[in-house]
Amino acid sequence: MFKPSEPAASPVWTRPHLVTGMAVLDRFESVAGQIAKNAVHAALFTVLDRTVFSKYLVVDDNERPMEFTVLVRPDLVMDVIVHDLTAFGIRYIGPLAGSRSYR
Repeated sequence: MFKPSEPAASPVWTRPHLVTGMAVLDRFESVAGQIAKNAVHAALFTVLDRTVFSKYLVVDDNERPMEFTVLVRPDLVMDVIVHDLTAFGIRYIGPLAGSRSYR
């Protein structure tokens, strides 16, 4: 007798979590204006929903394969490190001159 096969289980998609860099974000927010804060938060949400590469100019460093720099605004960048598929962190938020990608 023929028994229909069950559909393959689809992988569970989980949103990555910010696990490191809260101190970096707090320091930035203590000195930044509201427009810059809003821009950084918007960029962080695109990292969370994994659309950052399609919505922002992103600089990927071949020497650091798990890190990338997001051009949030012309005068503002954010360095992100990917720990694994479910976790990321913030290394730096500020002007391009202070970013690891600039050095």
